[in-house]
Amino acid sequence: MKKLVFVFFLITPFLASGQLWTEDFTAEADGATSGTAGGTVGGTWSVTTAPAGTFSKQTLGLPLFQVSSTITEGVWQSAVFSIAGTGRATIDATIAGLFVGTGDYIRCYYRVDGGAETLFYEQLGGGLSFTGVASAIVTGSTLQIVIRSSNNGDFFGLDTYTVDDIIVNAVNTLYSRKSGDWNDATAGNATWSIVALGGTSCDCTPLVTDYVIVGNANTVNLNVAATAGGVEVRNTGTLRWTASNIDLNIDRGILQVDLGGTINRNAQTNVQIDFDRGVITTFILNGSITAEDIEITVADVTINLSGSGTLNLTDDFLITQDNDIVNNNLSGTFSIGDDLIFSEDVSQFVNNQTLTVVSDISAAANTNDDNVFTNSTGAILNVSGFNPNDADFDLLNSGTINQSGNFSNINTVDTNFANLAGGIWNWTLTPNTTFDTDMSTELNCTADGNLFTYSGAGAQRIIPTSYDDLTLSASGAKDSNGGAIAVAGNWVVSGTASFTEGAGTVTFNGAGSQSLTNAAGETFNNLTLNNSSVSGITFNNNVTITTVLTMTDGNVNLSGTTLTISSTANGALVHGLTSASGWMYGGFFARTFAATGGSATILVGNVAGLFPMGSASDWRPFFIGKNSIANSGGTITVSHTNGTGSTTVAFAEGIVRRHNSSWTLAKSAGLTAGTWDVRAGGTSFGTIEAGAAGLADLRMCTTTGVVGTHGAATGGPDYRVNRTSITIASPLVNTYHVASTDAVNSPLPIELASFNANLKSDNVELDWTTASELNNDFFTVERMSEGDEKFNALSTIQGAGTKTTESSYEWIDKNPLLGISYYRLKQTDFDGKYTYSKVRVIENNGPNSRFSIYPNPIVDNKFTLEMNQLSSNAEVPVVIINMQGAILYQATYRSDTGGNLKTTVEMNSVPSGVYMVVINAATGLRKKILIP
Repeated sequence: MKKLVFVFFLITPFLASGQLWTEDFTAEADGATSGTAGGTVGGTWSVTTAPAGTFSKQTLGLPLFQVSSTITEGVWQSAVFSIAGTGRATIDATIAGLFVGTGDYIRCYYRVDGGAETLFYEQLGGGLSFTGVASAIVTGSTLQIVIRSSNNGDFFGLDTYTVDDIIVNAVNTLYSRKSGDWNDATAGNATWSIVALGGTSCDCTPLVTDYVIVGNANTVNLNVAATAGGVEVRNTGTLRWTASNIDLNIDRGILQVDLGGTINRNAQTNVQIDFDRGVITTFILNGSITAEDIEITVADVTINLSGSGTLNLTDDFLITQDNDIVNNNLSGTFSIGDDLIFSEDVSQFVNNQTLTVVSDISAAANTNDDNVFTNSTGAILNVSGFNPNDADFDLLNSGTINQSGNFSNINTVDTNFANLAGGIWNWTLTPNTTFDTDMSTELNCTADGNLFTYSGAGAQRIIPTSYDDLTLSASGAKDSNGGAIAVAGNWVVSGTASFTEGAGTVTFNGAGSQSLTNAAGETFNNLTLNNSSVSGITFNNNVTITTVLTMTDGNVNLSGTTLTISSTANGALVHGLTSASGWMYGGFFARTFAATGGSATILVGNVAGLFPMGSASDWRPFFIGKNSIANSGGTITVSHTNGTGSTTVAFAEGIVRRHNSSWTLAKSAGLTAGTWDVRAGGTSFGTIEAGAAGLADLRMCTTTGVVGTHGAATGGPDYRVNRTSITIASPLVNTYHVASTDAVNSPLPIELASFNANLKSDNVELDWTTASELNNDFFTVERMSEGDEKFNALSTIQGAGTKTTESSYEWIDKNPLLGISYYRLKQTDFDGKYTYSKVRVIENNGPNSRFSIYPNPIVDNKFTLEMNQLSSNAEVPVVIINMQGAILYQATYRSDTGGNLKTTVEMNSVPSGVYMVVINAATGLRKKILIP
């Protein structure tokens, strides 16, 4: 709920058959924290938890119980008293507030027959003033009333809650004694009895406070507008309409239909069930209800719907007032034949099971603001469309939405359609070539682990916005109409569906691993890769970019597939020419070259001839330089093979050693002429003699010799080797290596033979082996948590210097991080040059603690943080940061003697968004939260 709206209203309590317990606080002195109640049963009351400030009877013009500046929660409760005379009673209490602020609250509960506390009234702070009545109807033998309240005293000590006129009345129960009309009071033969089902006639009809029970195979006809405090239809009982245009009014908060019981529309029109009092309503449905509408007619109603029955509305579900809440926990069938309509402000519908809305979820007018529909984790919403009528409206989905209709009349101010973590949203409308364009800003699908699916059997237009996981399925062309789409998770195209981008751009911008899957191959107009994670992106199928590929950050595992840039324009690839912009590995990178013209000439080292290749851990770029010669148009494809160690050779130009990593070129038939220059290099090619002497040692060779002419090497420590004037016949198509003419000063070393990381008990054990070493000073073990952006050094292990035989090393991380961690080795030579190993990933889920956050998304600007299996009285530093790393909250908590921690964290004045909760930064334990 975003805000609370308080309204003034006057309620005159309906009198039942007798007052059992009553307290108006006139008999006690000011400051009293206990007293004696009146009524036919009577009893006492007391303050069982006395906070600071005022929590006692006071006279403020009228005798009242006052709550002011308590800081912590105070508890008022009655003694347990009997309601066994009738077995059913109504509770009424007048609750008021003045200047109560955010964080303040008053909650009213009842306990029946010694059971748990049941909430029947709640008012949160955040407004100037309010007056209301807490009201409920209960069934049992004994009753206790409990009121809990807290007030911060943050409005100059004037903010106050008051309680007055707590009255418990006995409730009459009317039983159906035969089949007949609701209003049949015929002397000696009325429909109703006060004795039992089938009992003697009471010669009466139900009053507004009566509890009505229909059963014993009786059918009661709703022939007039009917009102009762509560209605129960038992097995074999039927309550049915026999006239149109009338309502069944539930006044005191109980509607129950048992298995085998029925409330039936009976083909009548304009018939509905109304909830007419601002109470927390128990709605238990194990039988069946068929009606045209359900309407909530007053403010501050909470309906808790449960059971396993069937609720079938042939028309609308109408929430017509402020601050109403509907919680759907019905595990059976719940169908709304037309619309679910919000007609005022600040109301909620929370779907925890399966709900079908045949038409739209909508607002009645553009002034009906701040209403929220929540589809909870595990829940299913089947709906046609959404039509907020330009009102401010939130839809929060953590479950599954199956949407067959459209988005209409969307407001760009304070409207949020959010597919939250774990949420699945299937949109099947076809053809949908139009929708409200404001959805491009109001659809929020960026939460981790949510999925939006365009699953229609035909053409669909994709909303141009940011997604986590995006799936295009079933059949037909899925069209972005030139709009920009950003994907932070996985891209999947399945079935016979296809993607048609137009002139737009697709961006992969995840902070974790991403993948692309389309068995038919994928084509993009413009593709931007900007993945900030260590794990990067995986392409499971071939990809073609027709206009521009922009590489900003992140590596791509091609997994044996081919990425093709089909454009011959100089700007077809945008890349920073450094490893920071990312690279491709594990597959093939193809580029198309023009036959003639200005763009046909490419200077080696220019991005127009770059193939941004590498291995899983190293940047290994390859460059093509081309002279402008006719009949040389076509495609060159480059792949990179990451080898270990080096091979002793005897090639021309004095080459004595080549590194076993290599680049392999292939070409299309169109490349028949021209002279070419090639350049290659990158990281982790070993120790190179410093300065010009080291560069003079380096060469480029093929697997079997040399082609073209040697060009001087450049760079360092990211070295480049060059060959020039290679012809098609040389041949250009070859496998190229980095090589050296100096086996002593600029060798290409044997790399690590193995590097392993394993989680054993509470430790991470690292071991590695070298086949040989040359000038190896030391190894550094480095670690990075999933949420960090850089590795941190953990330990230094001395190397063997120069050695031609195998060496083994090990190191144990005795304080591993919780969650996902990344380990690597940094090998440093005596002259300070260094190389890195491949990265190893460890997932550590404990066992030292369990960490949970709920609710998530948070509610009312607060959430509960819970941990267990900690040390006794352990300090737990907690920091909350935004996605840019700025600290918004920090505190230190302490576990109890049993090693458990449970605390409420308040996030006031923090904008909506995704944040990270970090538990003791050194552990790496963290979770994301969403503030809606």
